[in-house]
Parts: sequence; structure tokens; C-alpha cells
Amino acid sequence: MCDFASKDATIVIRHLLCRIKETVAEEAKRSKYIRQLEVLSQLRGLHENVCKEVNEMALVYDIEKDVRYRQGIEKGKFEGKLEGLLEGINLSLDIKFGAEGVSLMNTLHNINNIEKLEKIKNIIKDAASVEELKNKVIMNGK
Repeated sequence: MCDFASKDATIVIRHLLCRIKETVAEEAKRSKYIRQLEVLSQLRGLHENVCKEVNEMALVYDIEKDVRYRQGIEKGKFEGKLEGLLEGINLSLDIKFGAEGVSLMNTLHNINNIEKLEKIKNIIKDAASVEELKNKVIMNGK
């Protein structure tokens, strides 16, 4: 991914992908080299071109088996659940206690543990006042 000597980037990318396809039979290794090419292409602003060419070529690269892809999916699920819980807690606090309850959200946004947020959500259901809620949350270790 260095100087192409005035060759079109797409031609160079295709050539590199063809060489990988021709010389690397094992899918895991081929996937590794394609990922490396993608990383290098980001340095040159050619990542979209590489991804397009990979998709157009029959390289049989199953992205869903990729470790980084799966990690990203899991992280996205976690962040989505966390965000949804915080939104639900915010709504519950607003409905039950109004602005005074919502003021607790500044503290709750610092919690990145879904189990703790689930407990807090359940504590909100039973709490009769913001003070009671604060005490129960503190007693449960926030």
C-alpha cells in the first residue's frame, strides 16, 4: 500500500487480493491477510475501496466468524442494553418523582453494570420517596 507509481488504486487492490487468493488456501490465514490489508488501507484512505473489492471477489470471507466482528456485536448489545436501562430508569424517575428523581441520573450515568442498574430499576418501583430511593441504592452498594 505504498506508492502506486501512478497506477489506479483499484487495480493495485485487486492485484493484492488476487495474490492473497492465489497463494493462501486456508481461510483463517486468508482472512488474517485481508484484515491486515484493510488496516493498511485505512492509512492511505482506501479502506472503502478495499472493502468494496473484497465484497466483489469470491474470497469467501465470513465476517460473522471474525473475532473482532463478534466482539463488536457483543459490545454493541451491551451498550444498547445499558442505554435502554438508563432511559427506562430516567423515565421511571420522572414519572414517579419528577425533577427531583431525574436529578439522580447524573450519578446513575456513571454505572456501567447492567445487574446494578436492574437492581436500581426494581428499587425505584418500591421506593416511596427520593430519600428512600437514595438510601436503598446506597445500601445496595450503588
